[in-house]
Amino acid sequence: MFRAFAAIALVVLVVLVVRAAALLQKSGGGVVGGDPEPATPMSNLSKMYRLVFDSALGWWKEGFCRDGRERWQPLKKFFAALGGVELEWKTRPGGFSELLARLEECEKSGANERDKARCHFMAQVLRIPRDEEPSVRKVMQVALNAGQLFGMTGGAHEQHPNFALARTLAGVATVKKDAPAKALEELRALVA
Repeated sequence: MFRAFAAIALVVLVVLVVRAAALLQKSGGGVVGGDPEPATPMSNLSKMYRLVFDSALGWWKEGFCRDGRERWQPLKKFFAALGGVELEWKTRPGGFSELLARLEECEKSGANERDKARCHFMAQVLRIPRDEEPSVRKVMQVALNAGQLFGMTGGAHEQHPNFALARTLAGVATVKKDAPAKALEELRALVA
């Protein structure tokens, strides 16, 4: 009986390893944003995504962030001017149209300003990849909204697949052509 159990466990392990290898190959294998010890080097864009996410997260740790839009303006200009980068949105988990409709209603008529802000951040994380062409500015806008959402809620949305994916660039977009290292250094100075 033990040998039968061990054989089944071995088969399951082999299947999981094969599936993981296929997923890694399908994703390009190199974009691993935010992992503590990535299997491959993080792209400059992955590092930039993490920097924007962490900055926005920090704004909310300071308290209710009323000036997120103001803080975004210099970043928005920086990312809009960053050329030569090629990105592609990742396929999002399905079935979020109903959720997005509820969030958009909450953005307008939430119980209070904090509730409206939470709904706005959640809606943006879903809406931008659905409605916008991928660009550095739009991808970083997802990072900004996801960071604010996780900062505001203390990570309460981590288990929801549509929001958990937004923690890293690898969950949101695939990098076809990376940003130069110089741009990463300029962004570090901008958010400092």
